[in-house]
Amino acid sequence: MKSAFPQFLRALVRRYGGTDQAFASAAGITPSQLSHWTHGRGVPGLEACLRLAKASGENASQVLRAAGHGELADLVEHLYGPAAARRAMFHRDRPLSGAEQALLDRWRTLSPHDRHTIQRLILSLTRPRRAS
Repeated sequence: MKSAFPQFLRALVRRYGGTDQAFASAAGITPSQLSHWTHGRGVPGLEACLRLAKASGENASQVLRAAGHGELADLVEHLYGPAAARRAMFHRDRPLSGAEQALLDRWRTLSPHDRHTIQRLILSLTRPRRAS
């Protein structure tokens, strides 16, 4: 089955409105990496997905999901839920649901680098955006 990621990435580049090289530069990747991914020769890792999301203004969980990192996208969405949901995660009056336990188990299997990347992603999503 062919990945839909190349088409998704090309749409991000089009919405960016500049050249492929300008988008790659804004995302902190090389033009050859961008070409590699837009031609279906691999998908970006977690760090690169974060960079692509930031450069394009796309929801980071959408980029993660499109690149095939669905479990991590679920984790980010769960952690970046509404403020009330975030507070409930820390002040539990009930046991974890099966889905919450599965996300926690997945978090525990991540490398320290991937955990750090997700934490940076969450912080970037929770900071107020500056007006352009």
